[in-house]
Amino acid sequence: MKTNSVVIVEDHPLFREGLASILSVAPEFKVVAQVGNLKEGKEAILKWTPEVALLDLSLPDGSGHDLLEWVRLESPITRVLIITMHQEPEVVAKAIECGAMGYLLKESSAENLLFAVRQVLSGETYIDSSIAKRMLEKGETSIGKIENPSRILENLSPREKEIFHQLVLGKSVKEISSQLFISPKTVENHRTSILHKLNLRSTLELVRMAVRAGLTVP
Repeated sequence: MKTNSVVIVEDHPLFREGLASILSVAPEFKVVAQVGNLKEGKEAILKWTPEVALLDLSLPDGSGHDLLEWVRLESPITRVLIITMHQEPEVVAKAIECGAMGYLLKESSAENLLFAVRQVLSGETYIDSSIAKRMLEKGETSIGKIENPSRILENLSPREKEIFHQLVLGKSVKEISSQLFISPKTVENHRTSILHKLNLRSTLELVRMAVRAGLTVP
């Protein structure tokens, strides 16, 4: 089994150590660095080039959003999962726009943490279920809205629209398959078709577009 390196950037030592302890039970993860601020986070990511970085948005020497943009330029192979207490839709939207692959609340369970990290590693987007719908329903973001958002989905079939909204909510292919009583392969085929029709390259781009458009769950 491949071991995936993880860097944790979190300014509270007790919570930071708790994250590392949870990850240690899964053999596919290896925490290579635990740091408490923006400067140390950059140094650790440059040194280790980890597959995943767990990042708090509130750091003593700067914003996690700044580190997100830096990671996108300096370590593009590193996938970032935000772990924070901030639930404001505009904060979530900005994190996604800056390059976050996932967004998890600190009140989440250990099981959800492991699921979110695995989701991000697989190239999927993860958004905490307790804030995903609220984020989309708010619609307005600091990024600005796309004009005529309803036209974005007009070329999608009813089933594709259904799967589109599930993907935006951070649901995995397996979860969508179970919920809609169709095979994972069928879900994947629909996802590929949706991305092609919307001229997007990944689920992350799809989520960013949905946030900017203020699209709501039907």
